[in-house]
Amino acid sequence: MDGDSVTVEAAVVPQAEAEPAREHATIAGVEIFRVGKWNGDGYGSADLDAIVEAFARVGFRPPVKLGHDNDPKAPAYGWVTNLRRTGDVLEADFEDVPDDLVGLIRDGRYDAVSSEIFWDLERDGKKYPRALKAVDVYKRQGEGRGAAALVILARGRNQ
Repeated sequence: MDGDSVTVEAAVVPQAEAEPAREHATIAGVEIFRVGKWNGDGYGSADLDAIVEAFARVGFRPPVKLGHDNDPKAPAYGWVTNLRRTGDVLEADFEDVPDDLVGLIRDGRYDAVSSEIFWDLERDGKKYPRALKAVDVYKRQGEGRGAAALVILARGRNQ
């Protein structure tokens, strides 16, 4: 291979066409879920505690996704790296969020989150009553619960 090329997934691409390195950000303290009734299912404080406990033990990091994309080949736009319950709320920290997505959040193109929850997840011989599967970032249509903290924190102002 000559000095003017880079190898990408077994294909040789001229250096001029290589994608530039992307910058990534951390967004901390995002409200991702709360006690209440969601999609017909009731969630209490014990459920939130079960989600936090499972997070530390299931052996995977839930991805941050765009919308409710169930394609297993869809890319992750960050990872949930910390999860905690504060009162009736689950808060998460996102890491490795591409700056492009942070910019779209700042511009209000994505202004809400939705959590995907596993029920009765079995993993490595253990059963978890509730576990965080993924967090979806999306544009709210009309009324609904937004993620004001997501926008504020993406702007770099912690509250």
